[in-house]
Amino acid sequence: MERLRSENGQAMVEYAALFAAVVIVAVITFGNMSEAAVKIFNLIQNSLLPVFP
Repeated sequence: MERLRSENGQAMVEYAALFAAVVIVAVITFGNMSEAAVKIFNLIQNSLLPVFP
């Protein structure tokens, strides 16, 4: 959390990249479950879009 305070911009970019990687792994794990992919995509929109103005 100290890193978020000291290097807020860079840390946020790293967090977004890490989050995207986790989501990609989750999508690959679900495979062809399109409903799960849509839910994950909606989760990304709801959680990341408010963070980046």
